[in-house]
Amino acid sequence: EQAEETYHTLYAQVLPWVREQIDRRGERISALLYRIDVSEALVRQAAAESESWPEAVTRLMLWRELQKVVIRHLYR
Repeated sequence: EQAEETYHTLYAQVLPWVREQIDRRGERISALLYRIDVSEALVRQAAAESESWPEAVTRLMLWRELQKVVIRHLYR
């Protein structure tokens, strides 16, 4: 329950920043997605299914970063 609340809080904080970056410099988001290791194809697919582009970017960025934390925790 606390983890879900933390996720929603983080999502609410990151989403406005992502929207601003997309509005100002779309290519910067592409570079960031590459650096985080989120494929643009995944973002396009998520956006096509139901989410807006900024919501898809935010959700996938947070998901990928969570995956990295879990993997590091499991293999240290």
